[in-house]
Amino acid sequence: MDILKVDKMRMSTTINKITIKGFVGKDPAVRYTGSGKAIVSFDVADNDRSKSAKSGRTYINTKWHKIVALNQFAQQCIDTIKKGDFVVVVGEQHDREGKNKYHATIKIVEIILFSDDCSIEVLN
Repeated sequence: MDILKVDKMRMSTTINKITIKGFVGKDPAVRYTGSGKAIVSFDVADNDRSKSAKSGRTYINTKWHKIVALNQFAQQCIDTIKKGDFVVVVGEQHDREGKNKYHATIKIVEIILFSDDCSIEVLN
């Protein structure tokens, strides 16, 4: 294999990493593939604080992140994650299209945990 291709592959697997620190909103939802493998999903909230220059008032903006765990991470989440836990998630961001309740096409951003360089840790 060409060295340049290997370097590009290596770079593409290391650049797409995102770290989220926040609180789990609901207990993880578990579903199974046809072959019996678990897929776990849950949401993590983080807060961003900003101060108005005009009024001096502090505002808190809560952002929700959709987490999807596969392979060994699915079982780890089933065993350890629950609503209210403070977690640190390192995963890969993936975008996909979906439909909302009005059948309009929307962009869905997910943090996927599936490879060895991903991680999740509960810090309660």
